[in-house]
Amino acid sequence: MDDELALVLERASRWLEENPCPDQSIDGHLRAILAAYTEMTAATVARVMELRKEIESHGREVDRRRVPRS
Repeated sequence: MDDELALVLERASRWLEENPCPDQSIDGHLRAILAAYTEMTAATVARVMELRKEIESHGREVDRRRVPRS
């Protein structure tokens, strides 16, 4: 599972690098989320709990900036 997750995260990070979000703030939060998930693949249980909090925090910021499409 870790190998599959690592591959997916690598692809997602590469895609985001090639297709940055026009909103630099959201782009930064997305990159932070991907970095935290990437770190999770080798983290201790205690660190995973910290990373979950980081992901939740960045996710709330992305949700807060989301603009409904018409």
